[in-house]
Amino acid sequence: MHDYTGPATGVYIGRLERPRKPIEEGDDDKAHVDRAEGVSKLIRFLYTSKGHEFMRGKLLKNDQGIAHSVFGLAAAGAGGEGGEQPPEEGGEEGDNAEGEGKPAKQSAGGYSADDIISQFKHLFIKEVVREPRMHFYRVPRLGSFMAVPLEYESCLSAVALDAAVADSLQLRKAREEQEKLKLEWEEDQEKIRDEKERAGEVYVPEPKEWEKLEEKPFITKKKSYVVCLDTLGQDREFTDDQRRFVLETIKNFRAIWEDKERQNLTHDRDHRLGELDFEKEWIEQTENVALAEEEEKYAEDGVNQKDNEGNGFTDEDSKELYNRLMRLTFTSSLFKERKEWKSGLLALSTTTVLKNPRIMQTIFYLLGYTREQVCQEGSNKFFWKYAKKLLN
Repeated sequence: MHDYTGPATGVYIGRLERPRKPIEEGDDDKAHVDRAEGVSKLIRFLYTSKGHEFMRGKLLKNDQGIAHSVFGLAAAGAGGEGGEQPPEEGGEEGDNAEGEGKPAKQSAGGYSADDIISQFKHLFIKEVVREPRMHFYRVPRLGSFMAVPLEYESCLSAVALDAAVADSLQLRKAREEQEKLKLEWEEDQEKIRDEKERAGEVYVPEPKEWEKLEEKPFITKKKSYVVCLDTLGQDREFTDDQRRFVLETIKNFRAIWEDKERQNLTHDRDHRLGELDFEKEWIEQTENVALAEEEEKYAEDGVNQKDNEGNGFTDEDSKELYNRLMRLTFTSSLFKERKEWKSGLLALSTTTVLKNPRIMQTIFYLLGYTREQVCQEGSNKFFWKYAKKLLN
C-alpha cells in the first residue's frame, strides 16, 4: 500500500481499544484494561511502514486529531476534505437505466454513486496544515492525509470456540437421529410397496422432505482498526486512483481476514472435537486412574515435606494453593517425560484459540519463561500467538 500510493510518506495502522492502566504481579489477565465508566476508547498504533517506526505504540485519544471520526461516519459515507456527506440514496425506479441518456448520480464530492470513493466510508484531508483538528506527532509539513476504518467481525474467541464445539456435537447427534429416521421410513415404504404389489396395486412413493441440518454461523465480535496514510513533506494530494487502490485493498483484506479467521476457528473446533473423542477413550483406561492416584500422592508428599521443613502454612487457603502448585508441577513433568504428551502439547501450536489460557500460562512459568516472554506488553494477559512459538 505504501509503494502503490506515490509512495506515501508513511502508512500506520491503529487499533481502537480501551485505555490501559498499570498492573501488579498478582493481577489477573484483564486488570490492565481501564473499564471505568465514562472512559473513552483510544487508538493505539501498532503497525507501520518502513521509516515510520516512531509511530508504533503512539496513542491518539478520543479528543485528539480526526482519525476517530472514521468510526462515526455513515456506512455509505464518502471521503473528501474534512469528510463529505454520504451519496444520495437511489431515487425512483428507472433512474439511471441504460438507454435513458441520464448521467450517473453524483455524490457530494462529484463521484458516481457506485464509485468506491463514494461507497466506502473514509476520511481524506487534502491539505493537513489547513485542517485545525489535525494532530501531529512531529513538526507539521505540507501534504495530505487519509484515514480508512478497517472493521471486521472476529470469531477467534473462547466463547465462539465453545459454541462451535457444542453446535457440532449437537449437529452430530441430530444427524445420527435423522439417519435412523430415514432408515425406518425407507423400511416402512418398502413394506408398503410389497403390500401394494401383492394386492396388484400401483405403489406411489410417499413424498417426504427432510430438514436440512447445517452448522450455525460462528459467534463474532466487531473489532475496529484504522489505516492511516499521509504525504507529509511531499506537498501533494493522493490521487483518486491511489485512494481507490487503498479502499479496494482494505475492502479485500477485510474479506480475506474474516475468511481466514473462520478457517482457523474451524480447525480449532475440529481439533477440540478430536481431543474430546480421545478424552472419552482415555477416561475409560485404567492408566488414567493410576495417574490420578500418582498425582494425588505427589501433591500430598509435597505439602507434607513443606510442613516437616518448618515452613508451615498460615491458613488452609495457602495450603490449598501449594497443593495446586504441586499438581501443576507433576503435570508439567509428564510433558517433559512422555513423548505422547509432548506431541500433544506441540499439536496445540497449530491452534489459534486456546482454552483455559491461565493453565498454559502457568506451565510456561514453571518451565522458566517470564511474563514479558509470554504475555501482552504491560499486562498479565497470556499471548498465545507469541508463546506457542516457544514450544519445541
